[in-house]
Amino acid sequence: MHTYRYYLLGILGLGLINGTLFAATTAPHPTGFGGGEFQSKIAGAAELGIADQRRIRLENRLIHLDEEIQILTSELRRADAERKKEIHLLLAQKNEARNRIADAEEKAYEGIKGLVARELEEPMREKEQTRAKELAIATKVAEVIAGRETTLQLADKNNDARHKLFQYALPATAVSIAGLMFTYFLVKHYYQARPTIIEPQDTSIRTLMDKMLGITTPASDLDSVILSPDLQEQVLIKFLGLSTAMQRHKPLSNMLFFGPAGTGKTMAAVAFARRLSEQGIAHHVICRGPAFKRLGTASAAQTALADTLRWASKSKLPVVIIIDEAETMFPKRGSQYSDNMTNDLVATMLSYFPNAIHKKMMFILSTNYPDRLDEALVNRVDPSNQIRFTPPGQTEREALLKIYLKHHIIDNDYLIDQNIEHDIPSIANQIEGLVGRQIDSLIAQTLYPLMRKENDPNGKVMLDYTLMQEAIGRAKAEKDFSAF
Repeated sequence: MHTYRYYLLGILGLGLINGTLFAATTAPHPTGFGGGEFQSKIAGAAELGIADQRRIRLENRLIHLDEEIQILTSELRRADAERKKEIHLLLAQKNEARNRIADAEEKAYEGIKGLVARELEEPMREKEQTRAKELAIATKVAEVIAGRETTLQLADKNNDARHKLFQYALPATAVSIAGLMFTYFLVKHYYQARPTIIEPQDTSIRTLMDKMLGITTPASDLDSVILSPDLQEQVLIKFLGLSTAMQRHKPLSNMLFFGPAGTGKTMAAVAFARRLSEQGIAHHVICRGPAFKRLGTASAAQTALADTLRWASKSKLPVVIIIDEAETMFPKRGSQYSDNMTNDLVATMLSYFPNAIHKKMMFILSTNYPDRLDEALVNRVDPSNQIRFTPPGQTEREALLKIYLKHHIIDNDYLIDQNIEHDIPSIANQIEGLVGRQIDSLIAQTLYPLMRKENDPNGKVMLDYTLMQEAIGRAKAEKDFSAF
């Protein structure tokens, strides 16, 4: 509507301008009035009309722009409305998806819950069935008990006696079983049955208990065996090698100790074997030659030796077998010292002595007369293991005197004359030729006179120099007599 109005105004304006121009051009000009001024007014009016037309066109253009803006605004509003619809639609879809997920989760939970319930129902059903069966059995038992109530009442007294018996008998039985098990443990781990011919070493109950408690009371020690320096070094090196071989499960070699009586052969062998036993490395046994001879018959002696060797071969640990006075058991066959018994003993010994070495046991033969031993037995001992024991020298005799004086005199609460203590080298020189056993006997003999003086009111009894010299004289006389 505004556009048509502007168009009509424009047409009317153009008509007015054209009429004015037409009238101006046809009308006569007044006299005296310049024609140039009028022409300029007409030209200004024309320019105003042109400007007005431009204004009108600009207004029309603005109107068009306004209309376009209105159109764009409506389109934007329509697009915004559509976008809002899409957002609402997406939100609705999202809510619908959430609802579906919640429904699915609820259905899954219900399914799992039903499955668990079914899984639990079956054991419960089985338990209920079992309880029903037990209840039925208990009912039957109750019926039986009820039917026998009279019999049970008559037996109440006997039942009371049985209950008392069980009350005391069961603990006693349990204690007995525990005692038997403990005894079996002791026998199995700390005791091994040995043949009767073997000397009873470490088999007493007290010794077994001492072993369990870790208490050791060695009968002799290697350090207390007084030998010459060269001999002591030779013996200790051999013993150390044998101990190492036992710990490493290597073959063991046999040994032969020979020399005069009382020189420490058996003492050194026993000290070595006892130390191995205390360290849990090996067992040891001592066999005395005369003990086999006292069995009387060849078969008895042969059986005793075979039992001993068989026992040693079955031992879990290596066994050191010490045979003292071996010449009485294994003399040369066919010599004046042999008989049927010794011949059988030699044959039995050689059967366990095939290669002179063994992993489970070793022999230490001790003899005063090596030339009387059977040659086949001696040949199975390596020459380097045949060790000669000699009588003690001056230094060894002094050491032996000090040891036995302490053992027999001081340990028995007697005193020793200071002259004796200062004169030990001279006394050791006087008893040259005596061996360790004879020196031990010499000092032990002085105890008897000292015991007779114990009631002396003067105080403690003392071993004086005179009494010592008398004992030395008797010992030398006995040595000369035995040599004669």
